[in-house]
Amino acid sequence: MIYIGYGIFALVLGYFIGASNTPVVASFFAIAAALLGTIFGVIKIEVNSPNQKKLNLLGILISIFSTSLLIGAIIGEKYRNYETPIKQKIVPWEGRQAPSNTYEALDWIITAKKLSALGYNTSQIAELYEIRLVEKARLERIIAQEKENRNDYYPSENTVIYNQSNPFHTMLPDNLTAPKKSPARGPASETDN
Repeated sequence: MIYIGYGIFALVLGYFIGASNTPVVASFFAIAAALLGTIFGVIKIEVNSPNQKKLNLLGILISIFSTSLLIGAIIGEKYRNYETPIKQKIVPWEGRQAPSNTYEALDWIITAKKLSALGYNTSQIAELYEIRLVEKARLERIIAQEKENRNDYYPSENTVIYNQSNPFHTMLPDNLTAPKKSPARGPASETDN
């Protein structure tokens, strides 16, 4: 029974070491303490046994512990480094009319990210984009009317669909940060802020 106990303990400890992103020096102190516990535990249990039997038992326990620790560390490292699938980023115009230019498209991506950090979900952001499409259609009608009624004697400021000097994302606070997650780390490495 002692073999199974130390084997499982070493396997779990190795798994934690392998899955950890922190420096493992502190974990090796735990390993040393566990090995010392193993050694002294065996000696205490087998006080009345002959020396050869004590050494055999100690050797078996250290072998089981070391092998289990190594296997656990390998499994933990595979878990930590297993690449989690990156969620497909859905752009606000998915299935709708795309923005009129790249600048506006990038602005909408930044705006969607900021709105998401403020707590808005993708459907709410999509509703906001729908409002923008209605506004865009209205502005296109106004631009068409301006072209028909153009008076060259009294030039006025032309209506634009998207003003690059005043992007949408500037209307939202800049100090928003979404939790940073590395795509090449396992779930144990991710933290929620």
